[in-house]
Amino acid sequence: MSASWQPSSSPFPQPSNNQIVLIDTFLESQRDKKTGFLNPKTFQCCRFCGECCKKTFVWLSPWDVHRIESLGFSKEEFSEPDSNLGKGALVLKKKADGSGCIFLKEESDGTFNCSIYEHRPAICRKYPFFGDPISDCRPKTFEDTPGK
Repeated sequence: MSASWQPSSSPFPQPSNNQIVLIDTFLESQRDKKTGFLNPKTFQCCRFCGECCKKTFVWLSPWDVHRIESLGFSKEEFSEPDSNLGKGALVLKKKADGSGCIFLKEESDGTFNCSIYEHRPAICRKYPFFGDPISDCRPKTFEDTPGK
């Protein structure tokens, strides 16, 4: 973090201590759920199947929105409100045909890639260690798992 950065200089609202405690408590409770034996230090994805980008919804933090806007996209182009998550909550848009994230691109060889990979949302960076792992996803580390 830059020495010149000050909390008051952030363009985003600062969470209260209570909100931070709630988030930390929730994340701690989710740590070992759904990922079982997966180890973040050895997990390797991806086979470029795109399943993780086709079947999940992606909540966007203000930092995610800022990162994607820095690429020249307007917030309206890539996000939409989701009232189920609370007032002002945004999620990443899906393609019009429902086939996945608007930034998921199919390559000529049939594989899929994220067109904003270096700027992708935080929840995408944490997959599958946060969120709902997709049953159709077969990460590379499963190749060495007996019985798989």
